[in-house]
Amino acid sequence: MEVPEPLREEIPRVERPLALLVCRDTGGRRWGPRWLERAGLEGIVAPPGREALRAIELRDPGVVIFDSASRAGGRGRDKIYQACTARDVPILAICATEKQIQHALESGVADVMRRPIDWRIASHRARRLARSHLSMRELVEARSALDRAISLAAQASLDRERQINIDRLTRLPNGRAFRRLVDRTLAAPSGPRGTVGLFLVDLDRFGAINANYGREAGDAVLARIGSRLSECVTGGDLFALGRRRARTAAVARLENDRFGLMVGGALATEELAEIARKVLERISARVEVDGVAVYPSASLGVARWPGEGRSAEELLRHSETALLDAKRRGGGLFSFYRRSLDELAGQKLELDTQLRRSFERGELFLRYQPLLEVKSGRVVGAEALLRWDHPERGEIAPLDFIPVAEETGLMVSIGGWVLETACRQLRSWIDAGHPPMRMAVNLSLCQLRRGDLPQTVAKVLRDAGIEAGLLELELSERGVLRQDADSIGQLRALKALGVRLSLDDFGTGDSVIAHLRRLPIDSLKIDRSFVVGASENEQDAAIAAAITAMAHRLDIAVIAEGVESDEELGRLRDWGCDEYQGFICSPPAAPEAFASLLNGTSPGSPRQLEGETRPTPDETGREL
Repeated sequence: MEVPEPLREEIPRVERPLALLVCRDTGGRRWGPRWLERAGLEGIVAPPGREALRAIELRDPGVVIFDSASRAGGRGRDKIYQACTARDVPILAICATEKQIQHALESGVADVMRRPIDWRIASHRARRLARSHLSMRELVEARSALDRAISLAAQASLDRERQINIDRLTRLPNGRAFRRLVDRTLAAPSGPRGTVGLFLVDLDRFGAINANYGREAGDAVLARIGSRLSECVTGGDLFALGRRRARTAAVARLENDRFGLMVGGALATEELAEIARKVLERISARVEVDGVAVYPSASLGVARWPGEGRSAEELLRHSETALLDAKRRGGGLFSFYRRSLDELAGQKLELDTQLRRSFERGELFLRYQPLLEVKSGRVVGAEALLRWDHPERGEIAPLDFIPVAEETGLMVSIGGWVLETACRQLRSWIDAGHPPMRMAVNLSLCQLRRGDLPQTVAKVLRDAGIEAGLLELELSERGVLRQDADSIGQLRALKALGVRLSLDDFGTGDSVIAHLRRLPIDSLKIDRSFVVGASENEQDAAIAAAITAMAHRLDIAVIAEGVESDEELGRLRDWGCDEYQGFICSPPAAPEAFASLLNGTSPGSPRQLEGETRPTPDETGREL
């Protein structure tokens, strides 16, 4: 039978869906596939039973045309209905009786037709069902693809969020995430119970690890420290303090070698202090880096909620203030925030501003105190001492402004100016006919940390026309013994230039003979406290004598500071001390007054030279 012309125009040129005809009728098996193909379907035929079920499973048709009059039997028919329903394949049921129609509708078939079959109508209905099925399948697949895309986008967003909030090296939350966590904790509806302690941890001299072992080794140390701090949070033993226990804990790497730790719970100040001590103890444990043992050290500042901040920013700012106090006291310590620290910080900021202005205006100047040989009493050198005559506050003690200049880094510029000025002054005295002598200049640790000190000193000596052996650089004992191998290398480079090196305030820090052996120093200064105490305390006298003997065995000269009486000078002779300085000869003097001393003023008795008065007891510490 030919397909009518109007029907040809209705057939779209698309991929033909598959139509499965399940029937035993000879006429249906003959004419059905032909009409299905004319309707734009690919028609296949299968008899009811296993063959039809297999075709449904393997061929996945777009529509099944089931002839209920095919004597499939109730169970066989229901199996075909169930197989199509399981795959969402629509069924066009061909029924001969009302009972068959009722059963087909109850079974959920998509459409029903009565016998006798008009295959032109049946093929159109089958095509509609097949296309509807394919459209639904495409919709489901599109929805599934959309769901996958949404899931991937959500995962990508989560990954980006993690990248934004997680430190790659330590896998800890970063500063951004830590601040948000602290703010959420403080702003919780019920509020944090008890106290929240915010700990700011900063590694001491971490740059030395990078400099000596490389950045990869430094990263390894940071990763290990992060792991240890994470263990502090997850390890219940750290926070189980008596009957009190931390309810909230978090750790993060804020930046570089700085970490943050938040602990919340029913914790008293004593328990927060115990946590701080345990944190520092865990950090200081040995770390193996390429087979080399490294012993990290850290300083820690603590701020508490409530009372010391209402937000993460305030608590971090106050813990930063406490951290600076811990570092100022030598490092390796912890400090609690207190309001007096803010007042002190404000005073230092104001002093720093005024000092910078005075330095730019040339209001800083030098005084020179003579160094004398104990045996002969002749002047063998001068120590350049920095002074600041404030236009409003008058003279400010060096111990008040030099630490501020060192903390802010201004001491690098001031120290360079002191070195240049002192060398030019020595050149001036030599040009005036005075015999060459040593010029001692105090060296700030911030100058040593810059790494270019040997080159700077060499240039200053060339510009001033001074022999390297006439310059003596003095270093604080407490500072130099804490320095890394790179700083020691710079000291050796200075020694190679021919510059003399002296260790100041000896006896007040960690005086260890092993340190003296590895330091390339020429002389050490016995602290004034031993000189003063020797006349009244035999133990001080014995210590000073032992220091002198030990230094001489190491081929190191010994200089005594702050000598003020003939009795003290006699003690120096008994110990075998090489040189001395102090008010017994002269206070620090202006260049002109010092020149008059060189012109013939006899040392050996106290005298006030123009330009400086005797310092009060609290001004007798290290001066620059």
